[in-house]
Amino acid sequence: MILPDGEILYKTLTGWSGSYATGDAWKLNSGNKFVEEDKNYYYFHGYSGSVYQCHKESEMLRLNTAYILEALKERYGDMVEIVDAKTVYSNVVEPRAGKENNK
Repeated sequence: MILPDGEILYKTLTGWSGSYATGDAWKLNSGNKFVEEDKNYYYFHGYSGSVYQCHKESEMLRLNTAYILEALKERYGDMVEIVDAKTVYSNVVEPRAGKENNK
């Protein structure tokens, strides 16, 4: 998300398929404070304290999250764009002191 002052705020939109009883679900985090990675996953650490573990080979835009993305674009216009996880990782890395960034 591009804020009015030109700053870029990266947020993680996730979704998953539910069952007949629960249906599909999605979440949008508070913004990525920092990102870590290991061989298979990215770990998106949100400003709220949440951590989204996302498998590197499972990055995709599904129908249920595409609907949410479209609603965000309609509401916020050019402030919203989709970028891949590698781009976010390259721009938001802030390794924590005393912890290896490669697990």
